[in-house]
Amino acid sequence: PLFSSCCGYTYLTNGHYWYFDFTKPYTYLYSRINIILQVVCLSVVIPADVLIIYKLYKLQRSEVWVKMSTTSANEKQESVVRKCNAVEHEYL
Repeated sequence: PLFSSCCGYTYLTNGHYWYFDFTKPYTYLYSRINIILQVVCLSVVIPADVLIIYKLYKLQRSEVWVKMSTTSANEKQESVVRKCNAVEHEYL
């Protein structure tokens, strides 16, 4: 908190309460700047969070697709051998 003779808070120790002390000349300006900074931070954080979630979703889907669409060389070789054996049995 900002405590100065120009602006700031009043803090009551008996109940740990505080509030803007608008009897000081620049407290209004300080409170407005505080609100503007909070709005700016919120307007940056929300799109950043949405972008992170979108990128994670997109990354997860691409990894699942890669896992489903690719097979190891051994699996491909085994399937080719099975097909050849099946073709040989048809001709016998």
